[in-house]
Amino acid sequence: MDFVPLLQATGILVALLVLSKIWMSKTGTQAPEPKGAWPIIGHLHLLAGQTPLFRTLAAMADRHGPIFTIRLGFHRAIVVSSKETITECFTVNDRAFMSRPQTAALKYMGYNGAFSAFGPSDDYWREIRKLTTQDLLSNRHLESLKHVRALDVDLSIKELYLFCIKNECKVKVSEWFRQVTMNLMLRVIAGKRYSFGDNEGDKEARQFARTMDEFMYLAGVSECSDVIPGIEWLDLQGNVKAMKRNGKEMDYFMSMWLEEHVQSRKEGKVKKDERDFMDVLLSCFPEDGDGLVFGHKSQDIIKGTALVHSNSLPSLKSIFFFFASHL
Repeated sequence: MDFVPLLQATGILVALLVLSKIWMSKTGTQAPEPKGAWPIIGHLHLLAGQTPLFRTLAAMADRHGPIFTIRLGFHRAIVVSSKETITECFTVNDRAFMSRPQTAALKYMGYNGAFSAFGPSDDYWREIRKLTTQDLLSNRHLESLKHVRALDVDLSIKELYLFCIKNECKVKVSEWFRQVTMNLMLRVIAGKRYSFGDNEGDKEARQFARTMDEFMYLAGVSECSDVIPGIEWLDLQGNVKAMKRNGKEMDYFMSMWLEEHVQSRKEGKVKKDERDFMDVLLSCFPEDGDGLVFGHKSQDIIKGTALVHSNSLPSLKSIFFFFASHL
């Protein structure tokens, strides 16, 4: 008798699979799909071998043409390999390709979707995009912060000079550029600047740098539960645990900076020509954080949006030319 529910569930599952197959065959022309897909995992086993992924996909394209589909667990993905088709995807059909599915990284490190960079293309994403282009990254606002960036460059060069005359050891230029880059971005986003000396500020700066490095790595990790729903609790690779830990560590910094901005606004210390991204975001959303905006707390939206731009650190090449223009 214990097998009756199992048999019923199996029968229902088989019926659903058959019906879905029939429905897909009647929905018009479908892109070709390589053979060898397994139940549940799809084509994942074909992509996990020793052969580099791009070679595996190129071999499939040789057999199935410039556009075909593969199954990544429960999700169907389109693989495009021709320039003409790619152009059509991102011009004529760009709205159909701009959305992204919910992932474990977005859930645990992106304030459950408030981190708009990796979120789905919905009303919230469009509103944040409009806010970013019209306020945060507008020419007027960036121009108002130009002197802040210039002062930070001057201060960084002076610090480097003082370090060189006080110490006979060599300076690792790549590490110094990394520190300057991080400070430039944090000054624009949160009005923060870290000193990389032997003090408490140095410890906090290095902790944030490590947290950011781990965030960037985990954001690109493919978690099994992203393609096979319902197995997140297994956490076979430990990625979910790492994402939860990193999310808490990053939220520590974002919450601390947000509280500093709220306190500065209450004390009237915010200068109009020196407003950073968090100041602008606080003027757009209620400070109490109790109300929901598109299903998210306003504080989570502010922290998530600031985090998006914290990950937009400029390259060493761009920062080099920025320095050259101020020398």
